[in-house]
Amino acid sequence: MARVTGKSWPGLRDKVFDTSESFLEKRLSPDDLIIRLNDGFLLVFAHIDSKQAMALGKQLSDEITRFFVGDENYGDLLVTSRHTPVTIEELDKRISAIKNAPLSNGAATPSHPDDTPFWQTEILDRLSLFYRPIWDSHNEIIPSNSCIPRLDAEGEKLYGRDVLIGNDSLDLLHHLDLLMLRRSQAIFSNIIKNNRPCVITVTVNYKTLRDRAGQTAYFNQLSKTPKPLRKFFFVCVDQIPQGAPQGKLIEIFRPLEALCGATLAHTNPCAVRFDSFQACGVKLFGFSLLDLVHHDNEISPENKNRVSVFCAHAHKQKALVYATDVDELSYIQPLKRAGVRFFIGTCIGQASTVPVPPSTLHAKNIFVA
Repeated sequence: MARVTGKSWPGLRDKVFDTSESFLEKRLSPDDLIIRLNDGFLLVFAHIDSKQAMALGKQLSDEITRFFVGDENYGDLLVTSRHTPVTIEELDKRISAIKNAPLSNGAATPSHPDDTPFWQTEILDRLSLFYRPIWDSHNEIIPSNSCIPRLDAEGEKLYGRDVLIGNDSLDLLHHLDLLMLRRSQAIFSNIIKNNRPCVITVTVNYKTLRDRAGQTAYFNQLSKTPKPLRKFFFVCVDQIPQGAPQGKLIEIFRPLEALCGATLAHTNPCAVRFDSFQACGVKLFGFSLLDLVHHDNEISPENKNRVSVFCAHAHKQKALVYATDVDELSYIQPLKRAGVRFFIGTCIGQASTVPVPPSTLHAKNIFVA
């Protein structure tokens, strides 16, 4: 492609990749997997054999190239595609190899200890991690914990994404997500020694996984969790924009399936497009109650209906629903009736520096006066 476009190729590269991704999505089944690489795409076909895959791979390569350069220039190009059958285990190894490969477009830059960014000392170096218990209202147990960052800023305690205090640095976002993951992995290793493993849910921003360098670094760190223990690690992707393309969501969520126990999508019931999440394998959809509660601390009938619709769509995708920031007991029953199963908030349990081990929590003990 660079031979045809010449010096304009670097500027056209991202547009070509985005268009190609959309092109492929429309020609593959929902169960096929597309993984974006440095110089192309890795396609994993779910329902065809090796011979069919070879033919389809060549056909797609030809069609994409003809689409961009036209029939006249196509004859001067050498277009290649490779095929091989893989098991889930082999795919996991190949994804790990891709993640560990050096970036070829100059995205990786050497570190300069003397040029420590402001946010490193003012935010990350002062950050604490806490774990808030998650209540399964159906089984009346605490099966897992959610990792929450906390920052003491001039006497004020900031939680969650508020710790960024308005800083829009993508590097800060990447480092925050990796910090939460690494520290949770370290804490989990200590928990395993006590033979009472609990599920830990770590949150990663959509922007981190949308960025190629950020995705590579995060997947690489996540893959360091020993395979037998990955079922105890859940990954929640938050701040997913309403217009996120399905291809990008598949690129993010599908590889995560091999690297963790379950994936969660944190969205807004008022804006989510569930059709974009088809074939992503999301196990839980969730939202913050802060997006629905008015100043009078009431959930309007309209928002209750939105939650019901949200839950119905999630259940159609064979996923469960959770709600965060549940700080009033009066919210729980209406949300349960709407279809919400998991609850996180101060009325369930306070955050602590270590995850709460698996335990029973009966509803009667939550609603006790």
